[in-house]
Amino acid sequence: MSKISRSERELVVKKSTIILCNSEFIRDQYIEKFHSHSSKFHAIYLGTDIARFHPPSKKEKKTELAKYHLSPAYHILNVGRIIPGKGIHILVKAAGFLQKNTLTSAC
Repeated sequence: MSKISRSERELVVKKSTIILCNSEFIRDQYIEKFHSHSSKFHAIYLGTDIARFHPPSKKEKKTELAKYHLSPAYHILNVGRIIPGKGIHILVKAAGFLQKNTLTSAC
């Protein structure tokens, strides 16, 4: 929220009916900054419809790997911002460690 002035932020919060945050941590940060409007901030949780999105069967996996010309190796998909606070650099290091030390051909 640093791209607009404090007074503009106050105005946005004041005029808002509800403000949704994707975690209690973020909600609490906003409540700390705009405590007089704390009732407007609500945490909603990101999630996945596990009936629709599920691990693929071996056949589905093989088809998708062939479709995108991928080898049956260790893959990581990140959907989101790549910023230091998200810890992606730690994930990449950990995946490299696992690949060198434990994984021979995982998919």
